[in-house]
Amino acid sequence: MATTKLDHDIEQFWFSLKVSMINFYATKDFTRPIESWSENLNKYQANCDYKSIEKYIIYYISLYANDLMRTHSNYNINILDTNIKRWDKISIKYKIFCNEKNSYINLSFVLFDIYLLLIKKDKTTNYFKLFEEMELFLIYNNFAHLIIYSVDNNCPSIIDRLLDYNKEIFSQIMEIYNLNNKVNYPISGRKIFKIIRDDQ
Repeated sequence: MATTKLDHDIEQFWFSLKVSMINFYATKDFTRPIESWSENLNKYQANCDYKSIEKYIIYYISLYANDLMRTHSNYNINILDTNIKRWDKISIKYKIFCNEKNSYINLSFVLFDIYLLLIKKDKTTNYFKLFEEMELFLIYNNFAHLIIYSVDNNCPSIIDRLLDYNKEIFSQIMEIYNLNNKVNYPISGRKIFKIIRDDQ
């Protein structure tokens, strides 16, 4: 592995992400310890511990993404999406990824993907209120509002993303729409929607 090239790519990536984070928090009455994050990454870089670098970059991106979604900063969300894709290329190129590269790394990434979908699909921004109570998702694993929104707005891909992340969310769909004994997992969001409509 060309370590110097890898270090350069990581530094360029982090500089871009760091600048965007600094610019965002400069407009808010809250912040994150970005300089401490940088020092932590430098410590691991000095030891060529690239797996730990990715682990912490995932942590930091997740925290930042949560803040962006909660405050509906769509401009910065699109910038972060670009930066995530840049990091994915680095991680794959140098084979440093620390997870199994499942569809989603964690719940924040699922929600971020859903938010990106809604930026394109829902021009009314009705979805904003869903992300103002993100603790329901992140702490309590309660996806009722998001599930109901997806059905009411005919967006089965939200259901697909949630189930792709955690099949246990299927039980919440069953309970909300009283689908016991009518549907079995695995099943697509589109088929779930059809069953729900047929029941109404």
